Amino acid sequence: MYNQNCLLAAIDVVLTWDLPDEAFTDAVNDQVRLMAAIDHEDTWEFHTDFS
Repeated sequence: MYNQNCLLAAIDVVLTWDLPDEAFTDAVNDQVRLMAAIDHEDTWEFHTDFS
């Protein structure tokens, strides 16, 4: 549940910025990483691989 809340909060933050549509996805990803204290150099696979 934490990840969904973090994602929704990141979307809310990024929606307040004046960005072109094509930059929205990258901005949300960067904001989620910032809010979740994920190192920008790490890949998402490192944090989502539960096997």
